[in-house]
Amino acid sequence: MKEQKDIKTNNTPECVITKQAITKENIKNFYLLKYARNKRQSQAKNIKNSIMKGENPEAPIVVEKTQEKMLVIDGQHRLSAISDIIYKNPDFKIEVYIAVYKGPLSADQIRHIYTKWNSGVRQSISDLIWAHQDDIKMYERIVSELPCSVYGSVYDIKFKNLVEAEQLAIKSGNFLGGLIFSAQAFIQLAEKIKNEDVDLMKKFWMFIKKTFYINDGDKLAGNSSSVKHLLQSTSLNCLFRLWYVNKDRLGEEDMMNRLRNRKVRELLDEYGPMTGAKSCQAALDKIVICLNSHKTYTDNPSRQFYGSNM
Repeated sequence: MKEQKDIKTNNTPECVITKQAITKENIKNFYLLKYARNKRQSQAKNIKNSIMKGENPEAPIVVEKTQEKMLVIDGQHRLSAISDIIYKNPDFKIEVYIAVYKGPLSADQIRHIYTKWNSGVRQSISDLIWAHQDDIKMYERIVSELPCSVYGSVYDIKFKNLVEAEQLAIKSGNFLGGLIFSAQAFIQLAEKIKNEDVDLMKKFWMFIKKTFYINDGDKLAGNSSSVKHLLQSTSLNCLFRLWYVNKDRLGEEDMMNRLRNRKVRELLDEYGPMTGAKSCQAALDKIVICLNSHKTYTDNPSRQFYGSNM
């Protein structure tokens, strides 16, 4: 096929679109960018099924070419599907379109290229965080100094969940339970995060580690963890709020001992998978009642946990 030139816009270099065969010999030349967005297994599976039916992907795989490496900017699901097929059938090959941008490219250029090729494609807040990480001043500090990443895992907290929990905790007045944001509005919020916000996140995380006996590298969620759903937004929102509102009044040792209560952990596990502001508000109210239920605290208001109001 004849090579096609793309139009150069916004300081982004032109690309060359060619039709190439991907085989077991050259698929090893494709790499994901360091901050590649999260791969959705269901999407890759659907693409794989389509390919196995003889349908070739129409959209180009978009890459930055640096020497012999092809760094994938867009098309990781298509490449993942092809890779899986080749792994099981080494003789398989498929012709696809490749849009090649000559590297090295700057972060701004990569973001512009990614946005250009994904116009009209629905993106999650996490996808947008990945694309705008250079605009979020505290991004590097958060992901390097805390167990945090854009998409999260059983070992680290989703970036959105941590930022939202901190912002909910420090907001005066009634506990909102959640922040209603469009993806773009969340990016604007994240861009306003300051060093003191990150300091607060770190202090909170140290408190959580001590409370639930977490070591660096431990799984933070699942059946083997002290709190199965610790990384879910509802659990994080409740715990951050409880810590922030009460740390100066009650002292951390008292708070730790009371949060280790089995019934408190059961409530966190019960409400953890739930989503929405109302579920989060209900969870916090029940946890506060549980924390203050002992006669020692019912007779002494100064030792009671506060939650919804501050």
